[in-house]
Amino acid sequence: MIKNVTNLFFLMKYGWVELIHAGKTSPGCWKNIRYGSIDPEDSRVCIFSSYSHGNRVPEYVFYYLQKIRDAGFEVIFVSSSLLDAEDVERISGYGGMIIETENVGLDFSSWRAGLEEIGHGRKCSAVLLANDSVLGPLYDLGPIMKKMRSAKYDIWGMTENCQIKPHVQSYFLHIGPEVLRSGAWEGFWNSIQLFREKKMLVRRYEIGFSSFFREIGFQIGAYVPYDAVIRKKKIPGIRRFFFLNPSFDYWDVLITDFGFPFIKREIFRKARSGPLGTSKWRAVLEGHTEYPVELISDYLKYLDSSGVSGYLRQETAGFQGI
Repeated sequence: MIKNVTNLFFLMKYGWVELIHAGKTSPGCWKNIRYGSIDPEDSRVCIFSSYSHGNRVPEYVFYYLQKIRDAGFEVIFVSSSLLDAEDVERISGYGGMIIETENVGLDFSSWRAGLEEIGHGRKCSAVLLANDSVLGPLYDLGPIMKKMRSAKYDIWGMTENCQIKPHVQSYFLHIGPEVLRSGAWEGFWNSIQLFREKKMLVRRYEIGFSSFFREIGFQIGAYVPYDAVIRKKKIPGIRRFFFLNPSFDYWDVLITDFGFPFIKREIFRKARSGPLGTSKWRAVLEGHTEYPVELISDYLKYLDSSGVSGYLRQETAGFQGI
């Protein structure tokens, strides 16, 4: 009963599907478990969503997975592309579980596929939803995790975005036990309808995620609050409320002034004359972090190979979400 009421509220509140569909789950997509299993009992689980052009996982992803493991999380790696056997073997070295799933619904479909394997995380002490849209971590995640635990948020992410409507960005979402044990949590995932278009996913689920859980009473925050960036940059007028995505517009300030541990991959997808220029990223990272910048150099070569960079620039043009 609770789950159905939650689904009905969620769908009616945001008006995303016709009322006749309220309480129904969207059709599942195919799923193939390539490796492993996880016991969710009192565990901390990261569900990591990945998509790899050419079916090979970029090297920076393996670095990220290791840092997630170092932070104390079991990893469920969910790929919406078929994985090369060599990559499956490497990923299996991080323990946990490997799932291949249909390329529909982007990260939210992948996260749902992973959550289904652990009972939506009801028995977990924490669930981390992450994806490969950022490079890093540029700093140790341990102190960040400790700081955010003391803040006592039910849900927290790394940054807030005010495009369309204020929300915590979904590339890194830490979910606490009170949320995981609520009917609202499972109801949210059961209500998801799968879309292939990124803008639709961002509007309905990345933005809707923050709105939904905040409005039913959970405390949601960010490691670098939006207002902190606004104050630092002394941004005046209406622009401060509607048009800023700090993880893209002020990526360098986040790193140099706030100890922000990631740089969005999407920045590198834009033309080289864009916000990074041709060398600024290297100077910022080498001057303020210990991140192995050769991982980014390798990724840029990967983008330039087989026309991938042009495809990705077209794919992400006009909106910086997820």
